[in-house]
Amino acid sequence: MRKFDTSQPLDSDRVRNCLQLAHTYGVELLAQKRTLNDFYGIMAYTLGYSEFTNAQGTYEPSSWDSRHILSLTAGKYLKRDWNLAARFRLQSALPETPYDLSQSARVVVWNVANAPVKDFTLLNSQRGNLVHQLDLRAEKKWTFPSWQFTFYLDVVNAYGSDNPSRLPVLALSRDAQGNGIITNPDAQREQQIYQLETAQNDRSTPLPYFGFIFEF
Repeated sequence: MRKFDTSQPLDSDRVRNCLQLAHTYGVELLAQKRTLNDFYGIMAYTLGYSEFTNAQGTYEPSSWDSRHILSLTAGKYLKRDWNLAARFRLQSALPETPYDLSQSARVVVWNVANAPVKDFTLLNSQRGNLVHQLDLRAEKKWTFPSWQFTFYLDVVNAYGSDNPSRLPVLALSRDAQGNGIITNPDAQREQQIYQLETAQNDRSTPLPYFGFIFEF
């Protein structure tokens, strides 16, 4: 991050040097079938780019640069005002910034951040996992003369897909008293290094929930 010298008046060149440029562009295609033999469906595909300029002025992928997104929704109307539906979503992996393991392990760094720090010299240099998810819904509707009541049950991420991030889970190795283990305790404080444990991200968890809709 560049800092302004507040003792000097601002000019357009100095302001420009402290700004980043960004752009987003893309296209979306959508096809919809409203009802055919009580079935309905929607298919949508998005191709998009999201980029920003780095310190050298060249464009790099932003954290939202998903590129490809495909969404498929289908459902069926049943007797007695039941409706069953499903939505599948597929998305390209998002850019990620890797951790700086050597800096993260330093005692003076971890004690302040209480977490691993990222290596911003490698900003968004890698991508996470392919993102995919299946959502399910069942709903029942009751219609009365002057109002309508709907009960629904949703299951988000029904099969528990992979975590979108490929970054490892980092934590301190601790002794029997719960203190972080320092690999070189005799070194000066600024040179002391924690022992870190590494694990992989868990899969995402299915999330069921229900709700009610009143319409008057």
